[in-house]
Amino acid sequence: MLQWVVFAVLAGLGHSATLPVAAPLSDATISLQGSIPNDQFGKPVHAHGGQILQEGRTFWWVGTSQKKPPSWTSTEINLYESQDLVNWRFRSVVFRWQQIQGYPGRLPYGHLLQPPPPFRIERPKILHHARRGYFVLMFHLDTPGFEVPAVGVAISRNITGPFRWVHHFFPDNNTSYDMTVWQERGTGGAADRAYLVRSCPVMRIAVSRLRPDWLATEGSLCSTTGLGAEGPAVFRHAGRHYIFASHLTGWDPNPPILHESTAGGMCSTFWRVLPQPSHGTQAGTTYDAQSHYIFTFVFEDGSELLMWMGDRWQPDGPDSIGAASYVWLPLLPRIGAPGFELVFSEGWSLRQYKGAVWDVSAQAVRFAAADAADAVAVS
Repeated sequence: MLQWVVFAVLAGLGHSATLPVAAPLSDATISLQGSIPNDQFGKPVHAHGGQILQEGRTFWWVGTSQKKPPSWTSTEINLYESQDLVNWRFRSVVFRWQQIQGYPGRLPYGHLLQPPPPFRIERPKILHHARRGYFVLMFHLDTPGFEVPAVGVAISRNITGPFRWVHHFFPDNNTSYDMTVWQERGTGGAADRAYLVRSCPVMRIAVSRLRPDWLATEGSLCSTTGLGAEGPAVFRHAGRHYIFASHLTGWDPNPPILHESTAGGMCSTFWRVLPQPSHGTQAGTTYDAQSHYIFTFVFEDGSELLMWMGDRWQPDGPDSIGAASYVWLPLLPRIGAPGFELVFSEGWSLRQYKGAVWDVSAQAVRFAAADAADAVAVS
């Protein structure tokens, strides 16, 4: 799933509480395997279905507020800040449902079973349009009963908001459910390309290029997967694009799906289904979670590590929808077979998994760093 540099958003922002001094970034232990961290005020971090973006040593985590019954809807989009991916500081509510106007419209939606408000706000993602000098917020916008699935759009000059409502749209004149975005890294024309990736009514994953202002799609699909899926998360590795997704079982977890672009890019390609990217205990339920983003951490030497991010949306029990928690795990390239492996680890660090791969023949992680040999990793 997106990497960009944020410009001039840090100055002049004070806080009434402080976080612990951060450990060296690569040594910080990531312990989100079905838990919820607290912010500087001791309150649970609610940033569900969102993403992480990086500016140097500063990380921004955007996502929706806690889902509330009876329809399990969120009312706000929150933003948090961290220096180590462990200690999080609440920064702002960047968008509220009261800002939404003109949705769903009078026609042809005059007889909804569950008309809004409340509105369903899900899977928010932020793009930085450097050429135009603004940030674009996109999210799955819907009625409480999923009757009018669309994309909501808001913009801001700063990542900390507030974001101003622009409009809603139906990508390529079609409805849109679970969604994410992908912004190409690079310079010049490459950096100006961005894409919307979402579940379509037949529940395949569809890819569309965004128009030059990034406020809507250009009007036609540029590629689709052939398998029904939702919960898309995009990443790029070795010059090739991938879509991580889940099967269609509602709020219940299920095995993950991994698609690879046979042409390498996002458009004019066939998406090949790779072997299931997880094995072992709970791998058949993606460790009881569903993907919403894959963050690419870039080390100082330019090497990369993929961090898979998911929510636990189970309808019953301690991790029910209203008490949804987070699962963050390393996603490693395989050797000995195509694809990637989502590795379950009870507390792990970026440094431990730098350069690591999944050895298919040994069914184990092969660590690159000698001092990572004692790390616990099971899949």
